[in-house]
Amino acid sequence: MSKNTRTRAALAAAFVLGLSPSAIWGQAKEKICDNSVPAPPSGSCYIDNFKTGAVKMVGSLTQTTTTTQTGDGIYGGNRSIQMIPDWFGTNTFAQPAQVQVRPSSTAAVPSALLLSNGYSAFPAVLVIYGDTTPLNLNMVPYNQFQLSFAGLSGALDLIFEAHDVTGAIGEVTCGPSPQSGEAFTLDIPLANFSNPALDWSSISAILVGFYSADVYGTPNLAITGFSAILPTDTTGTVSCGPPAN
Repeated sequence: MSKNTRTRAALAAAFVLGLSPSAIWGQAKEKICDNSVPAPPSGSCYIDNFKTGAVKMVGSLTQTTTTTQTGDGIYGGNRSIQMIPDWFGTNTFAQPAQVQVRPSSTAAVPSALLLSNGYSAFPAVLVIYGDTTPLNLNMVPYNQFQLSFAGLSGALDLIFEAHDVTGAIGEVTCGPSPQSGEAFTLDIPLANFSNPALDWSSISAILVGFYSADVYGTPNLAITGFSAILPTDTTGTVSCGPPAN
């Protein structure tokens, strides 16, 4: 089974914003998405600002580790994180792999999702929204998702999946690389998803998958926000697509 086929058989991925404490971290301008607000909404909104649902999980060397967090900074109220060991290689030196959601109350240090891996550790890390209760997220007013990276240490294989209320699935794959300024914004345009029939008015689940893209292991990274972005907003540093096939 090919790397991309095996990856897509599991779950999904995506991303958000970056630029000078508040601009770089992207934490000052957006609110949590709220479908009770009539379209068009007043601005872009967070699906997850990582300010709630703190967790630190160390991956097992032999089996999948799963945890679920709750909080009012997460659209839908909860996120699930899965770590699957040895996804694309063997952790020969038994090095640790860790995922942390680290809320922060300090302006100079943003709240973030952090992935830290030792040399030659190859976990797949899946962040899932709508795993227990459908999101009912209306993306019609928006034209893309966005991930804000505070930094990325190496080549990343990213898969972003959206599920609608009918059970249809659309996905985008891409391979973002570290940027010279460290912080960067990754756009995931809705037009780049593999299923043109996806019902964007009622998205029930979103999966963001992080995988190794080289022989050294899954890269370290920090993400400070995951957002839904209006067409009038600033585009990101890099864009994810075209559609997977």
